[in-house]
Amino acid sequence: MPIQNFQLSDDFVNEEQEAALLKLIQQYPGQWKHFRDRLELRLFAVRGDDFEQMRAQQEGQQDEQRDDEANPEVEGLLGRLEELSTRRGVADFQARIGAMLFGETAVDEMLGAIRREAEGLARFGPRKVAAVRSAFELGQGVVAMAHGRAELRKATGKPVGGIPIGLTQLDRMLNGWNVGLHVVAAGPGVGKTTLCLQFGWQAAKEGYPVLYVSYENSVDNLVLKLLCSQCGQSPAEIERGLGEYTRLQGPMMESAAILDRLHFIEGNSRLEFGSLESTLQRISRLSGGKTPLLVFDYLQRAAHTLGYQQLRHNVSMMTAQLRELGQRTNSAVLAISSLNRAGGDYGRGGAAQLDSLKESGDLEYGADTVMLLYPPAESTATAPAREVELKLAKNRFGPVGSLRLIFRPDLGVFRERV
Repeated sequence: MPIQNFQLSDDFVNEEQEAALLKLIQQYPGQWKHFRDRLELRLFAVRGDDFEQMRAQQEGQQDEQRDDEANPEVEGLLGRLEELSTRRGVADFQARIGAMLFGETAVDEMLGAIRREAEGLARFGPRKVAAVRSAFELGQGVVAMAHGRAELRKATGKPVGGIPIGLTQLDRMLNGWNVGLHVVAAGPGVGKTTLCLQFGWQAAKEGYPVLYVSYENSVDNLVLKLLCSQCGQSPAEIERGLGEYTRLQGPMMESAAILDRLHFIEGNSRLEFGSLESTLQRISRLSGGKTPLLVFDYLQRAAHTLGYQQLRHNVSMMTAQLRELGQRTNSAVLAISSLNRAGGDYGRGGAAQLDSLKESGDLEYGADTVMLLYPPAESTATAPAREVELKLAKNRFGPVGSLRLIFRPDLGVFRERV
C-alpha cells in the first residue's frame, strides 16, 4: 500500500499575526518582561529568524526596559500563535503516524513513537496558572534551607556546594554541579565526551549517582575509555589487541564502588524521557537520595530523533525537556552540544562565543551554565598533549571566566594547566 500524504501543518500558519506580534514588542519593549517565558521559537513558523534577532536584542536591553502593563493586544496575538503552533505540532504528529501506519514500521516501534510524540506535545497544552505564594511563606523555606546548609557545613567542615566537578577553578566558579541544565559545547575532536566522562567519574567517586546517555558512542566503548584513563592505557591500542589488557583488571576491582554508581544508556529514537525520569529517581534512592548527575551526549545527534523539520526546533524542544527533567528529578543535567566553527571565528584562532553554539535554538537562553571548549590561538603543549581553553560563557550561579586544560587524547585525561 502506498504511503499517504497527511501533511497539514501548513494550514496552521499565519505570517501576518507573527509579524504583528514582533512589531508590537519592538514598539513596546516593556512587553518582553511580561511575556518572556511564553515567547518561544516554535511560535514563528515563518518569522523564526526575525524572532531570534529580536530576542537577542531584547535580552541585551532587558535591564533598561520599563515595567509597562501587559498589553491586551500582545496577549491576544500570543494566544493565537500558541494555538496555531500546537495545531502544527499535532498535524506533524498525524503526518508521521500516518506514514508509519501505511508504511513498513513495526507495530511496537510505532506505539513507542506515539507515546514519545504525545509526551512532547503535552508541554504545549493550555497554560496553568501558577500557585501564588507570599514572600513571607517562601522566606520561611529559605531560612530553613540556610540553617540546614550551615549545620551541614559545621558537620563536614566544608562549604556546601553541588556535585564536585574535579577541576579546582571550575568548582570555584560554579560551586559544583547544581540542579539545573549545564551545557558543554565543543567542535569535533576537542574532547567533549572525554571531559564529560571524567566529570561523571569524579561525581561517582564522591558518592553521587551518574546516568550517562550516549547517542554518539557505544556504552562498551565509553567504559573502555574510563578504565583506560585510570590505568594509563590507550583505548585505541586495546581495541587493536596491542595494549596490556591485563592492566584493566586493576581499576575494575579497585574502583568497583565507583563503577557501580556509573550507569549507561545507549540513546536511540525509542528512548523516552519518562524512562530517564524513573531511572534517575531509582539510582538516587540507591545512593541514599543524593542528587544525580545526568550526562546527555549529545544534543544535536539526539535531536534528530524528534519530529520537527528544522534541527534547531528539535534542539529547542530537547533543551526544554532536559531542563524540566532536571527540575522534576532534582538532578544536575550536563548536556553536550556541538560548536559551529564559523561562530566567533574560533575555527581560525578566535575565541568561541555563545553564538558559536551549533543549531542552538533556545539552548543559550534555557541553560543555566554554558561552557565552550576549543583550541586556543597559541599553545605551549608538546604532542601528544594538547592545550584546550574552557570558557565559562554563561553562569546563572555566579561569575564567568576561563581556564586552560591539558588534554591527553591518547589516554583520555584532562588536567588543569599548572
